[in-house]
Amino acid sequence: MKLASESVDINELKKKGLFFDMHFHTNYSDGSAKIDTISRICKKNNIGLSITDHNEIRGSVLASAEEINLIPGIEVRNSENLDMLFYFYKISDLIGFYNKYIKPNKRNPRYAGIKLNGHELIECSKKFNGISSLPHPFSFYHSIGRLVNKPYIEKGNDKFKLLKKFDAVEVMNGHLLKNENMKALELAEKNSKAFSAGSDGHVRFDLGKVLCYCDCKNTDTFLDNLKKKKIKVYYYSGRIPRMLVSRSWALRKHATHPLYYFTRVLGFGKRKILNNKV
Repeated sequence: MKLASESVDINELKKKGLFFDMHFHTNYSDGSAKIDTISRICKKNNIGLSITDHNEIRGSVLASAEEINLIPGIEVRNSENLDMLFYFYKISDLIGFYNKYIKPNKRNPRYAGIKLNGHELIECSKKFNGISSLPHPFSFYHSIGRLVNKPYIEKGNDKFKLLKKFDAVEVMNGHLLKNENMKALELAEKNSKAFSAGSDGHVRFDLGKVLCYCDCKNTDTFLDNLKKKKIKVYYYSGRIPRMLVSRSWALRKHATHPLYYFTRVLGFGKRKILNNKV
């Protein structure tokens, strides 16, 4: 596994294997892009994606009817206030996981953590052959809680024993600065985790700015190789203007719940993840 820059001939690699943006949000959560727009971009650029809306799967379900390479996915915020990415081989597995474990355990406001903790969610996802990944472990929202409470991952150490249960770590996020992504890469390598990566896009021109590549011909093989740590990550530079636009759009919806953000900061890490308890 390795990271590569935009200097690589992406178009040439597309003839040999598959590219996926593994972290993208639609208008069914805090993004602006509609499914038909996403489908058009994927076809034009010959890339696949995983729609990972927050606690929501309608976008992914609708996209499964499009003629694009799609990895069914979802981003879930657990009861400890930590975001988690889950990927599935079949759309029916995503639907089953959502209906049985996510939908009945939702809380208000819309993007709040559900009632299940991290250990429970990973174990539940395995019942549907799910693959788990820790997204943006050193992002602002995950880090700001360190001012008030103890962090989940301190200096790369998994003090609450949740990291070891993840299949992968998101080593490249299109909205983070280089040093934050490099910390995530070091974390993944230190703990022998597979790589995932994505734009974390919220607007249409985010799509495909961070891509995972595998020399394969179908999504099942792609996911198999992800678990085997045979995925490469490619990214484009010059992301700051796009990041500001995209984050502003995401904040537009979140801003309707200012109390949620305040309590999220204060409550970060308050409910400790207990070893071997799910």
